[in-house]
Amino acid sequence: MNILQSAKWLFSKTSTSIDFEESVRRRLFVLFSISILIPLIPFGILHLVNGAYVWGCSIFLTSAAIIGLVVIVRLRKWRKTIYRLSVMLFLFLFTYWTYTGTIQGLGSLWFLGTSPYIFFLLGKREGTAWCMAVGCIIAVIFFNSLSLPGVFSYSLEYSARYLILYFIIFLFTHYYESTRERYKNAMLEEHGKLLLEKEQLLQTKNELEHSNTLLNEEIAVRKQAQNELMEHKENLERMITERTSELWEKNTELQASEKRYRLLADNINDVIWMANNDLSLTYISPSVEKMLGYSAPEAISLGLKQLCVPESFDQLWHLYEETLKTVKEKEDAKERHLTLECKFFKKDKNIVNVEITLSLIMGHQSEVIGVGGITRDIGERVKSQREKEKMQIELAQSQKMEAVGTLAGGVAHDFNNMLSAIIGYSELSLQEMNSSNPLRKNLDRILDAARRSANLTRQLLAFARKQTIVPEILDINEAVGSVLKMIRRLIGENIELAWLPGTCSCRIKMDPTQIDQILVNLCVNARDAISGVGRITIETGMVSYDGENTECRPGTYVLLSVSDNGQGMDRETLNHIFEPFFTTKKLGAGTGMGLATVYGIVKQNKGMINVYSEAQLGTIFKIYLPCYFAEPQMYKTENIAEMPQGRGETILMVEDDPMILEMGKEMLQKIGYKVISANTPFEAMRLTEELKDKIHLVLTDVIMPEMNGRELMEKLQKIRPDIKYMYMSGYTADIIARQGVLDQGIQFIQKPFSHSGLAAKVREAICE
Repeated sequence: MNILQSAKWLFSKTSTSIDFEESVRRRLFVLFSISILIPLIPFGILHLVNGAYVWGCSIFLTSAAIIGLVVIVRLRKWRKTIYRLSVMLFLFLFTYWTYTGTIQGLGSLWFLGTSPYIFFLLGKREGTAWCMAVGCIIAVIFFNSLSLPGVFSYSLEYSARYLILYFIIFLFTHYYESTRERYKNAMLEEHGKLLLEKEQLLQTKNELEHSNTLLNEEIAVRKQAQNELMEHKENLERMITERTSELWEKNTELQASEKRYRLLADNINDVIWMANNDLSLTYISPSVEKMLGYSAPEAISLGLKQLCVPESFDQLWHLYEETLKTVKEKEDAKERHLTLECKFFKKDKNIVNVEITLSLIMGHQSEVIGVGGITRDIGERVKSQREKEKMQIELAQSQKMEAVGTLAGGVAHDFNNMLSAIIGYSELSLQEMNSSNPLRKNLDRILDAARRSANLTRQLLAFARKQTIVPEILDINEAVGSVLKMIRRLIGENIELAWLPGTCSCRIKMDPTQIDQILVNLCVNARDAISGVGRITIETGMVSYDGENTECRPGTYVLLSVSDNGQGMDRETLNHIFEPFFTTKKLGAGTGMGLATVYGIVKQNKGMINVYSEAQLGTIFKIYLPCYFAEPQMYKTENIAEMPQGRGETILMVEDDPMILEMGKEMLQKIGYKVISANTPFEAMRLTEELKDKIHLVLTDVIMPEMNGRELMEKLQKIRPDIKYMYMSGYTADIIARQGVLDQGIQFIQKPFSHSGLAAKVREAICE
C-alpha cells in the first residue's frame, strides 16, 4: 500500500507544504529507483531459475532495500540520510556491474547517469566528492591497476572514451548546479529587496494614514480620493511585481537553454546547420572548421553548392525537391526527413566522405519555412567498407586455391603413378634402341609429353601448397645467379636480361626449386608480353615493414623483383592474373598456371607478392620473402651425369601397383642391382624374415591398402634393426607428411621419377 501511495504521490501535483525543489528531488529519487528495479528483478528471477541462489537472493535483498527506501522517503526528518543510503546502494550495484561487465561490458554505462542524480540529491559540495570517488572507482576497474581477480577486460580505447565522457558529464553537471545555485541566491536577494521596499511602502502608508487622521475633518474628501489612489497604486505595484518576476524567470530559462544548446552545437563532432528553402546557409556550427577547415562565416558565405562536390550537390538538390513535393502532396511528417551520403571539399582541396541527415522545418500553417541538417564524417566507415570488400576478394581467392588444391590432391596419386609408368618404360625403351631407330622420335615425344604433364601436376600442387618441398637456407643472389643461364635460353636473344643483385645481409629459407619456378614463370610471362626487342630486369634487395602495413607482418624481407617493358596489363586483367587457368594467351599457348603457381609458392613461404602494370608501359612483379638469419647452404644445381651404377646389392621393393613394381624392378636391375619384389607389406615382412642380412635396402611405397610404409618399416626394423630404407609416393605433401616420411634425415623420392633420379637416390640411400 505504501508503494502505491508513493507512486500516486509521484505523479500528483506538488504539495504546498513542501518546497518545489525538495519535491523534485523526491520524484527523481523514486524514478531512478524504479529504473534500477526494472532490470534488477528479472535478473534475480533468472539467477534463481538457473540455480544461482546466492546471487538471486542478494539481488532480491538489494531490490527490497531499494523499495524500502522508496517507501520511507516521505519521512522528512530522515530524507537526507535516505538519499545518501540510496547513493551508496546504487554505487555498490553499479560497481559490481562494471566489475563483472554483465553483458559485454554494458553494465558500466549505468555510471554515466550518476552525476546528475548525486548532484541534485546531495548538492554541489557533497555531490562533487561522491562523483570524484566514482571516477576513481571506474578508473581502477577499467585499467585494473590493483590486479583485481575476475575484472571484466575493457579495451583501452573504450576505457579512455568512457572516462572522458564521464568527466564531461561531471563537469557539465557541476557547472549546471553551480549556475542554478547562483541564480537561486540572486533571486532570493531580489526577493529580499522587494520585501524591504514593501515594508517601506507600508511605513509610508501608516504615516499618511496618521496625517490623514489629523486632517480628517478638513480634508475628508481628499482623504477618500487619496485612499482610492493608494489602492490603485498597490494594484499597479502588484501587477508590476508579478510581471517583472515572470519576465525574469522566462529570461533566465531562455538564457540557460540557449547556453546549453550553444555548448552542445559547439562541442560535438558533427556539423549542425540551418538553411533557407533554397538551401542557402543561415547557420552552421563551429565544428565545420574541424571537419572541412573552413570557419563558420567562411562556410556560410560559400554555401552548400560550393562545399559539395558537384555530383553530390545535384543528388542532394534532386532528393530535396522530391521531399518537398512529397510533403506538399501528402502532408505527412514522416516524409520530412532524408539521409544520403555525399562528398565535401575541404579547404585544402581534399575530399571527405560525409553523411547528411536533412529535415524540413514546418511553420504554424504546415508550410516549409526552412531546412535543418546534420553532417557527419563517415571517412572511417567508408575505409572499413573498402577493407571489408578487399577481405572478401582475398577470401574468394583463397576458396579458389582450396578448390584447386582439393582437385590436385585428389588426382595427384593416380596421375603420378600413371606418369611414372609412362616415363619409366619410355626411358627403358629408349635405352634399348639405337639412335637410328625410327621409333625413337615417337618415344622422345611421349617422354616429353609425360614430363610436361608431371610439371603441370607439380605446378598445380605448388599453387595449392601441397607439393613436397625440402627447404634450405639460401642466399637469394646465389640462387638467382644459378638459374640465369637457363632463363637466357628461355627468353631468346632478342630480349636483354639485366641482373641487378642488391646487398642482402640476411637469407631466406625455402626449396631452391621454388626459386627456379618463380623466376622461370615470371620471365616466360615477361617474354610473351614483349613483341620484338625488349628488356627483362631481375633485381634483389632488402626492405623493412612496421606494424602499419596490413598486408604482411612487421619485420625484414628479401625483395625479388622481375620487371619488363612489354605491353603491360589493364586493371581488369590485373584482378584475375593469379587465378588458376586464367590466361590472355592464345588457345594452346599457355596453361594459365604460371602466375597461380608463383602466388602459391609465395604464400606457402609466408611471403607477399605485389604487381604494378600499365598498358603499353610494362609490368613489375615484387616478391617479399621473410628473412632467415643463418648461414646459407650451398645452392644445388642439377648435374646431369652418368647414372650411378649398383654393385650387386639386393633391394626389396614394396609397391601395391603391379605396373610400377615391375617398372622399378626392371630399372634397378639395369643399373646393377638385385631386386626382390613384394606387392603387399605382409609379403615384404615374410621375405625379410627369410633373407634378413641379404637385403641392403628396402624401397617401399608410403600409402598401401593393408599397412602404410612407415608402419611396415617399424615392423621390419624389429626383424632387422640396421636395415636401410627409402620411401616413394605419388600422394601430395600434406598426406605423406602425416606419415612422417618427410622428416629430416629420411630418404624419399617423389613419383613420377626418372631412371637417373631413381638411380641417384638409391645410391645415396645405400651409401648413407
